[in-house]
Amino acid sequence: MVELALGRVRAQKPMENYWKYCFRMRPYFRNVGLICTVFFAVVGLVSTLAAYFNVDGSFPRPKLAALVLGIFWFAFTLLGVWLLLLYYKYRLLVNDSMLRQIGVLRDDQADLNLVDELKWRCFPQGGSIRISGIFGVLKIELGNFNTADRERLIAFFRQTITETRQLGWQKFNDQFADTPDKRRRSRRFRVFLIFIIGIYAIAFGMVGVVWGNMLCLVVSGVNGLMTAYLFREHFRTKQ
Repeated sequence: MVELALGRVRAQKPMENYWKYCFRMRPYFRNVGLICTVFFAVVGLVSTLAAYFNVDGSFPRPKLAALVLGIFWFAFTLLGVWLLLLYYKYRLLVNDSMLRQIGVLRDDQADLNLVDELKWRCFPQGGSIRISGIFGVLKIELGNFNTADRERLIAFFRQTITETRQLGWQKFNDQFADTPDKRRRSRRFRVFLIFIIGIYAIAFGMVGVVWGNMLCLVVSGVNGLMTAYLFREHFRTKQ
């Protein structure tokens, strides 16, 4: 019990029925990670090969240009891979007395009976929770979860942690409380975003077809996929 209270320790794999809830990241992170990985890998490969073979003769030092472009796009590809790893690895496990957060490189847990302070924060997007006690500090970004899981988490912590130890709740609730006006503004913004990304997809597609530019066609395809995804999400949340 002492080890559990101090936290920041690697725990033994619990029995499946030990935890009351198991939360995972919303599919958005998987989709963005997959798109970014494929997009940056393809763009990086094409641009690196174009520089190395100096297709249009515009590179005075082709090998150096290929090396720089390869490193540059490889770094962005790793960001996409990291999102995929985070999506498939992340777990937030909770029961009435314990909490465990599993990430790619970390495995933290806390005894909820020993919480000194739970702070509700309005940042980043979707808000976050900062839990502190003798086990250390544990942060949970609520924007990582879908709407249903986010609401379930908020209700769980409101009921589990003594209210006198919760800070910033009123401000948090005022900013994120679901109202008809906020839903309307969110839908309008989503429609605007679909329109802009759709225009980019069409424009890059036309340039790619007219000039035979493969990079523009790839960008057009990625924007098209993003438009289709946002379009589907817009009508799914509207129902």
